[in-house]
Amino acid sequence: MNILTDSRLHAKYERSKIDTYYSAIHPVIKGRVRLKHSLTPVALGLGSNKGTPESNIQRAIQALTRNGLKNPRVSPLYKTAPVDCEPDTPPFVNAAVTGGWNNTPDTLFALCKDIERQLGRPREHSSRQARIIDIDILLFNGRAIHNDRLTIPHRQLTSRLFVLAPLHDIAPDWRVPGQHATVRDLYRKLKETEQRGKQWIKRLTLSPNGNDGSR
Repeated sequence: MNILTDSRLHAKYERSKIDTYYSAIHPVIKGRVRLKHSLTPVALGLGSNKGTPESNIQRAIQALTRNGLKNPRVSPLYKTAPVDCEPDTPPFVNAAVTGGWNNTPDTLFALCKDIERQLGRPREHSSRQARIIDIDILLFNGRAIHNDRLTIPHRQLTSRLFVLAPLHDIAPDWRVPGQHATVRDLYRKLKETEQRGKQWIKRLTLSPNGNDGSR
């Protein structure tokens, strides 16, 4: 079954879903986050540098919300430098989304991979090449998961500005398992060390749903 809608729905973003979020992801309690109605707070990172990146990210978020991600909150978009990519790789557009998930980490991972394929990303694809869409699980409440399929928190969370900057916009107080630090702490530290580095980022005006990503 195709999890993407037809072209008419691609053009209509679900504003009512994007603009509502159960009190963001507050409060943080003992390193975990409480969300109403027994939903597990999750954070995902999205990136694209092929085709129409802004549209690719929008379509990915639409597919996530139609398939179980509740009450999403979307960051502003960022134009970012390609890191560890082949020469002449074009810049990326990146975003983050938080929301509630009522299933397992493995189920969310499988959904992300399905959406990537539906949007046109090949099953086998080098991380050094341009791509239509990346959807990565960054955080799954306060859990640390390491197995053959998943590493949560995402292994690049603490070292990539294109991951931390959009996540910081919507979830600065989220405590990152194993770091004894919040997203805000990690973002400020990395931003300071990368001021003269290669990880340039530029915040774009709007989030994929047409607002500025603010509360």
